[in-house]
Amino acid sequence: MAHQMNDEQRLQALEQYSPAEQGSLSSLDKIETGAKARAARDFGIGTEYALDMEEEAPAGQDASEQLATVKAEVKELGLARNPQQWTAFKKKAIGRDLPDNKISSVHIVKLRSAIEQAKSSQAA
Repeated sequence: MAHQMNDEQRLQALEQYSPAEQGSLSSLDKIETGAKARAARDFGIGTEYALDMEEEAPAGQDASEQLATVKAEVKELGLARNPQQWTAFKKKAIGRDLPDNKISSVHIVKLRSAIEQAKSSQAA
């Protein structure tokens, strides 16, 4: 025989499963989003939306400091020697032309990935 709930029990059940916090994502939401993004990436679906969320900036570095580090590494590896080559490298890595002052930590991850790919192809 099925259990019948009265209105008070239904209200308590709904309160129990409602989100405790509105606004910013909880850590569980971030973990879930990251897992979905990795699954989508692994299946080749919308890789521009499947960013690895566990790759975060080193502590204490903002996007401009990270960008300076990336630029230095790109120059050191000979991937870009002038502003035009930097723009071309950046456009290829990010997927669109973006001024340096608009680069976020998400774009930094893409730039670092392109650097790692270049390193592995130079080593081969």
